[in-house]
Amino acid sequence: GTASQQVVVGSALTPAITGTTTICNGSSTTLSTSGGGTYSWNDGSTTSSITVTPVITTTYSVTVTNGTCSGTASQQVVVGAALNPTITGTTTICNGGSTILSTSGGGIYSWNDGSTTSSITVTPVITTTYSVTVTNGSCSGTASQQVTVNPNPVPSISGIKTICSGNSTTLSTSAVGTYIWSNSGSTTSAITITPASTTTYSLTVTNGTCNNTATQVVTVIPPVVANITGNNICAGSSTTLTATGGTSYVWNTGATTAAITVSPVIATTYSVIASKGGCASTAGYTVSVNPAPIATVGPDVTISYGNTTTLIASGGDQPD
Repeated sequence: GTASQQVVVGSALTPAITGTTTICNGSSTTLSTSGGGTYSWNDGSTTSSITVTPVITTTYSVTVTNGTCSGTASQQVVVGAALNPTITGTTTICNGGSTILSTSGGGIYSWNDGSTTSSITVTPVITTTYSVTVTNGSCSGTASQQVTVNPNPVPSISGIKTICSGNSTTLSTSAVGTYIWSNSGSTTSAITITPASTTTYSLTVTNGTCNNTATQVVTVIPPVVANITGNNICAGSSTTLTATGGTSYVWNTGATTAAITVSPVIATTYSVIASKGGCASTAGYTVSVNPAPIATVGPDVTISYGNTTTLIASGGDQPD
């Protein structure tokens, strides 16, 4: 007897896995295949696509079945190290200051100010946030850092800045912070000084990490020494009194010139205030008045021709 049997040959299955096969730690990728009726992945999934988040490099495989035929494909997913960059450097500066910000761990660096080096020097005028993206292979990470800009103190020195020799003045500031005066070492906001000559004082004010310095010249005017020259007079005469030592004068007579002419009838004291650059002193001078002498040579006499007589003068101490 004879028998026959048909052998049906199905198409061979050669599945392939598609998807991103290099990821960074913490990232995911979707692996896909096709051409089957059923799917069996080595992670237990039974769909044509799976999303995986491996923490280390892992090989994924899938068996695709279509009727009585099946095929298997494998794909390795490479997991690169995750990048968690940090920014180091001084993050609080004073207005006008600079700081260096640095990061590491990458092959490529991209700062938000356009720089592409691992370190940058910045001089912000206001508080500013800087960020950098670090890339190593297919992995990247971003870090940010705020740089705080503190204002510098702006000290000013107030007080009387021109004084007379021997006088004192108080210098002070209203700036906020701690203080150091260079000349005296004082740490208060105000100092009282009595310089012997023109002197420059400096004040450094510190607020936090910021400081600034102001200077002030205190001008010392040499002492004014008033003086009066003149002469004593006879009754009915006059004399000129001359004041020196200043640039302006005020007499007790009301006169404002350096020299005055006086004709006292009795001994009189005159005074003057001599001033120069805001400084002054006073001088006095007494003009003595001598009475006018009354000269006599005795009574009238009559003599005979050829005789002599003696005349005796009186009334003075220097007869002529």
